[in-house]
Amino acid sequence: MAMKTLINRTGHYLRVTLIVRKGDHPENNAGSVDVSLGVRRPSSEVTTITDDSSVKDITFGSDVDIYLNGLTATMIADGSGVGRRDVVVDRGSPLDNELNTNDTIVFSFDGEAVLVSATNSDQAPHAFPA
Repeated sequence: MAMKTLINRTGHYLRVTLIVRKGDHPENNAGSVDVSLGVRRPSSEVTTITDDSSVKDITFGSDVDIYLNGLTATMIADGSGVGRRDVVVDRGSPLDNELNTNDTIVFSFDGEAVLVSATNSDQAPHAFPA
């Protein structure tokens, strides 16, 4: 099984679906994993990382199916549904590399669209301007 840490910095409840690749060919899917991420609470209210429902460690796949083939992210902002869907078409593409060479996926909201970035936990995460 593989694992990713998902972090919701949108300021809204977020529903994420991770699309799991079957083997190492992007044209094959091995199912999906649905995740609900809460709104990030002020740091003064969070005593431990497990207190924060906006951060979750998610396992997916199997011993063979360890790659992501894409993701969807949807939320409600100002009475409207906002979302995105990203699907890997070519192995080694920028999206494929972002999803599969990083262990942390961060979601943010710029007032118009859901933004997705990835990093490794041993690096400082990218900070999006407010």
